[in-house]
Formats: sequence, C-alpha cells, structure tokens
Amino acid sequence: MKHRRGINLRPDDYSRIVFDRPATFETVPEWYVLRAVCSRCGRSGGVDRRALERRFGSTKQLEEIRLKLRCRNCGNVGTNEWVMTKAAR
Repeated sequence: MKHRRGINLRPDDYSRIVFDRPATFETVPEWYVLRAVCSRCGRSGGVDRRALERRFGSTKQLEEIRLKLRCRNCGNVGTNEWVMTKAAR
C-alpha cells in the first residue's frame, strides 16, 4: 500500500515473516494474525492462536503444528501453509 506522497506504508511481501530462528508462539508478536491456507483447494481460514498455544505450548515450533493442519474443505493434511498478517487497528 502506498501513501499518496509515495511513502511505502508496508513492505510488498507483508504476509511473510522471516525469522533467524524457528518461529514459535513466543517469537511471533501478538498483533500478528495466523491464517492457514490449503495447498490443494486454496481454502484459507483463521486459526485460533490462543487455543493452539494452550494445546501445544508457547515454545512449540509453528512448522511442527503446520504439519498437523487439516483442511475442512478437502481434508488435506501435511502440505498446508501459514500466512501471517498484522491485525487491523
């Protein structure tokens, strides 16, 4: 998104976060919203971050949880992806 004066208000690839270590619930800021995207049918849906954190713990790597995500539309497991965006203000 660009400001009318040409200032970049967010990076072009704002939905991907690059970490120098594996991402966990502790390392991802609270103002980021987690969404899961199915690689087979393309369905995306919001994920209850707090429920996952209670179930798996705050130090569990998001990559390990990603392998357990199941699409509610087609049942695909294992190849789904995370998308993280900043929450609306």
